[in-house]
Amino acid sequence: MTETNKDKSTPLILAIDTTSSRASMAISRGQNLIAELGIIGNERRSTNLLSEIDWLLTRTGITINDIAAFGVLVGPGGFTGLRVGLATIKGFAHALGRPIIAMKSTEVIARACGVSAITCVLLDAHRGEVFLELFTVDNNGHPTELSELTIAKIDQVFPLVYEYQKSENLSGVVFAGDGVELYEQQLLKFTSDNKIFAQKAKLLTTNRLGWILHKRVAFLAPEAALYAQEKFSQGQTLSASELSAYYVRPAEAEIKLQLGLIGKKKADL
Repeated sequence: MTETNKDKSTPLILAIDTTSSRASMAISRGQNLIAELGIIGNERRSTNLLSEIDWLLTRTGITINDIAAFGVLVGPGGFTGLRVGLATIKGFAHALGRPIIAMKSTEVIARACGVSAITCVLLDAHRGEVFLELFTVDNNGHPTELSELTIAKIDQVFPLVYEYQKSENLSGVVFAGDGVELYEQQLLKFTSDNKIFAQKAKLLTTNRLGWILHKRVAFLAPEAALYAQEKFSQGQTLSASELSAYYVRPAEAEIKLQLGLIGKKKADL
């Protein structure tokens, strides 16, 4: 598991994700993953995270001083997980004088799902609500926002996305995130009631007017570590003092059902 064929011209990046119950971390060099570690149901992050990072570094023969930059998912997600993850990365970056690449979990998920005209990321926000954000993902795997990150009742989401899909004459919509698995029955009922072709698939594989339920991305840190390399090369970095969590306050983010709002970032594509 020790790193081989080292290329010193490309940086080592350590990325972590503590935004969900499936915490993970990964190390990348260029577009190669060196190592990754995923933990399901790890509730003691405050006591385990540092030891898990140390274990991963030790197994690869890499020291924390070898890391050129740190990647971290900044939300949305549970408060405790975000706090622990960001505090850890801030500490490393400050002590070592290294830059940070901050990424939203929604954009990392969209990137992991592959090329599509529209990817709808749904994350569980509890009490029958989801975090919702729309992306388009180009042939280079770059996700571009089509909407702001919002909070919506699940029964609002599907009619809204379908109307937007029809208005833009889009052949298919990829649904991704833990909200898809959580609300799969409601999603499939909507497709059945509206005669929408639906399928479960890992990637968009049809040109029909349909909905594709993407298999849940098990761990986000490996994708984040690779995405961080791209952002790092473009200078999209922060200092430790600039890093903060990405919170969505319901009072500010209640979804509006106008199509113009959900597609308001289209002009920026």
